[in-house]
Amino acid sequence: MKKYVALVILALAFLVVSCGSGTTVVVGDFGKKRAPDSVSVIISGGETLRFPVVNGQFTAEIPTTKTTSALVEGVYLIPDGNKMSIDFTASEPILDPKKSEINKRVIEFLETENGILKERNQFMVEYQDKINKRELVSPEFLGVYSDIQGRLVDLCNKTIRENLDNDLGAQALKMIYHDLKDTEISGILDSLSPEMKGHEFISMLYMELEKRAQTSEGHMFADVIIPAHGDFPEAKLSDYIGKGKYILADFWASWCGSCHVILPRLKRIYEKHKGDKFDILGIDVWDNPKDGQKSMKEHGIPWPCILGTDVLVADEYGINGIPTLILFGPDGTILHRDISAKEAEAILEEELGK
Repeated sequence: MKKYVALVILALAFLVVSCGSGTTVVVGDFGKKRAPDSVSVIISGGETLRFPVVNGQFTAEIPTTKTTSALVEGVYLIPDGNKMSIDFTASEPILDPKKSEINKRVIEFLETENGILKERNQFMVEYQDKINKRELVSPEFLGVYSDIQGRLVDLCNKTIRENLDNDLGAQALKMIYHDLKDTEISGILDSLSPEMKGHEFISMLYMELEKRAQTSEGHMFADVIIPAHGDFPEAKLSDYIGKGKYILADFWASWCGSCHVILPRLKRIYEKHKGDKFDILGIDVWDNPKDGQKSMKEHGIPWPCILGTDVLVADEYGINGIPTLILFGPDGTILHRDISAKEAEAILEEELGK
């Protein structure tokens, strides 16, 4: 799960240098439905253009560039220079891409993605229900989530390969980059068109890769101080890491369903190895500390957690999605990072010899 909710991701357009010229014409029709006086077109990460609606119809002229996107009354499209139309007469607006091959792929991607995300959301409802009822969560049940997420990754990888020169490829990458190894991300970045190198999200990825390189395996941990806020006192990573224990740091948030999925295995690891040589440290990121505190109680998390770190720790370690696990050695050396709970279990079995 990403820093931002997945369903919102494709509603974001990023500020980049336009790689095209001229305008892309998008016409729309509300038919007999009550229409607004004007329609909004959100481009370039927040800039809003407005176009009048006359007799239920409008014509929007949007600056042409494939490296960003436009939201026309909430309808995502890439202004690639081809004329398009949107039918607002039905219960849901329908984009007709006409000759735009890119936007044909947009429609196909969004329809398939929506189906997969509905499955994932339903899984999380069922998972939360099991947690609330304190039912045993079987490996077979968790395997359903792995299958769903695997299909999403396959879809996004295919979309990236087909859209290396436009915003759809960047948005598909944003959906799954937390599931990819850094070498895989670097390979994708190297394959992008020169124009896409200036995309805001792509630039952010380059910076994250650099941060992760600085906190990669073999490096000493980077300390971070989290200031006191409200009822929560100041905290430092060095309060826990580098104190003679193996520390498995779990980056999580109260709203992160995927973080809750791995809790049964983490609890098993904790119960087996807790003591003078090992502990788990929860690091609550991109979250309200009170929500994190409530989630700890609801899910029965027994290990210490640093709450309300916001972006401080995540940015320092180049964390791009959660859950993320990092294993620190007794002296604070980063032994393993970006590992799965299953991998952490096997590594600790070998390290601690129990």
